[in-house]
Order: sequence, then structure tokens, then C-alpha cells
Amino acid sequence: MNSELLFPIISSSLFSALLATAVAGLFNLRTKHNEFVNDYYKLVIHKRVESYEIIELVIRGYKTTLFDGDNRPYYIIFDEDDNWQNIYAPLAAALSNAVWLSNDLLEIAKDLNSLLFHLPSMTSGITEFGKQNYFALAKIRDALEKQLATDMLELHQVKKFLLQKKRNQHGFHEVNLANVILGKKNPNKIKI
Repeated sequence: MNSELLFPIISSSLFSALLATAVAGLFNLRTKHNEFVNDYYKLVIHKRVESYEIIELVIRGYKTTLFDGDNRPYYIIFDEDDNWQNIYAPLAAALSNAVWLSNDLLEIAKDLNSLLFHLPSMTSGITEFGKQNYFALAKIRDALEKQLATDMLELHQVKKFLLQKKRNQHGFHEVNLANVILGKKNPNKIKI
């Protein structure tokens, strides 16, 4: 074979091999990147599902209605006057996972927390609190259920969720603790 023909054939083969190796390498890098992103999205979805299961536990406490001798309704979670820790525990667990909840669902959970902030912390008055706030609690429970269903429809949209969390500014809001603790009207507010 002619040496003049041999050089272009070898260089063409070498160039083709290098090009094929580079393309295969880039393809593998892109595939690994996509696998990483998919694994990350699976993790986010898993954490969100766990948090939404806790919200379901919160909702469950406000599903069964009871009646006392006075025929005023209240939810089963308020059935025992010394049950205040069991009332707060599911909501506290949900709020501790706030980063995984949608902003809308988190706001509704905060509304429930604000209402429960007025709950007597001693061993009496819890059932009466449940009776007095039955309809307000029903509205919050209904809002939690509707938002939970809405969020579950969009659970797979991880990028949208993360961008929404990035833009949200939670910050602090003021609560007048004197009204809550002492039952007084006091303009002094504490940020929580």
C-alpha cells in the first residue's frame, strides 16, 4: 500500500476513535448527571410524602365528632381534659418538617397552630375549648384536606416546589402573648 494513502487512513481512523470516545464520555457524564438529579428528586419526594403523612395524622384527630350531655359537638382529640400533649404532638411534628410542605399547606398548619395556641395547657378546659372552636377547627381541617389533595397532584413537580420554597419569605410574625397568656389586652408583642 502506498504510504501517502496510509497516513490519511490512519489519521482518519484515529480522529474517528477520539471523536467516538469523546461523544461516549459526554453521553456517560450526561447520563450520570441525570441519574443524580433523578435520585435527588426521589429523595425530595420521599421526604415530602413523609411530611404529608404527618399532616394526615393531624387531620385524623379532627375527623371524628363526639357529643357531650350538652349536645355540643367537639372532636375526639379534645375528649380528655389532660390530652393537650397529644393534641400538639402531631402538629409539632408537621411544623418541624415545614421545609417539605408547600407554602400554602404550611400557612394552613400555622393557622391551626395559632388557634391551638389558645388551648388551656393545664388539665381542664380542653373539651370546652374543642366545643367552642369546633367550627373553626372544621374549616381548618377542611382547608388542610383540600390543600393536601392539591399538593399530592403536584408532588412530582420537584423543581417547581423548590423554586417556590426559594422565593418564599417565611420570617417572623407578631403574636400578642399577653392576650393569650394573661387574657389581657397589651400592645407589647413578641416576635416568634
